[in-house]
Amino acid sequence: MTDETKRTYKAPALEKGLEILEILAAERRPMSMGAIASALGRSKSEIFRMLSVLEQKGYLERRDGSELFHITNHLFELGMQVSPVSTLLEAALPQMRRLAARVGQSCHLAVPSRDQMVVIARVESPEAIGFSVRVGYRRSLADSGSGKVLLAWMSPERRAPLMEYFAERLGASFNAEVWEYELKAIRARGYVEVQSTATVGIIDVGAPVLQGEGGEILASLTIPYLGGPSTPYKVADTVPFIVETAQEITRLTGSHGGL
Repeated sequence: MTDETKRTYKAPALEKGLEILEILAAERRPMSMGAIASALGRSKSEIFRMLSVLEQKGYLERRDGSELFHITNHLFELGMQVSPVSTLLEAALPQMRRLAARVGQSCHLAVPSRDQMVVIARVESPEAIGFSVRVGYRRSLADSGSGKVLLAWMSPERRAPLMEYFAERLGASFNAEVWEYELKAIRARGYVEVQSTATVGIIDVGAPVLQGEGGEILASLTIPYLGGPSTPYKVADTVPFIVETAQEITRLTGSHGGL
């Protein structure tokens, strides 16, 4: 079936609404009606009604009388209700709570979303001082410990177009051959331990959660490790705990018949 055949049916209003949501998500900042119209190559009159409807339905909002539109968490909340995600969370959260209590660190679960990873669950550190990543946080797969885990356990067919995208977007700073070597080493080791590129002093320790033993990658279970005088474990000592926990979540997802 050709692309032309696939696009037999058109829904201009729906396409317009999706374009608005996509541009706001891609820009990652509030935007005015004029800025949105300019980015989409449309006039203000073309998108006025759609912005109003998206705002009424709770997908967009304007805060404190501002004319700038934000994406709300409504889409994220809908995604969390989808059966595979809710099943994964049901399996993961009790294990994540045990992990946080054992190692005295927060942990989070991140899943792939196109070229990014997005955090879908977190458990806070039980210690007085800790570091955690908010639910809904996004970052490039090529620029995060969780992303490296997700890429390392992806099938070559699934990873190849992402590597091409990063090579095109990042240019000379991205060496696909070096990356493939590093991802192969991560997979052989069974986990990742890397300095966070987002926060100074944080070390990301992550392990894969699979769709049952030997299945597709579902998520990365990650500890954003914060050391200190009262930290119960050194960073290397947390590795067996996170690997064991990720394997247990994998076993539980498999017992549900996959997701």
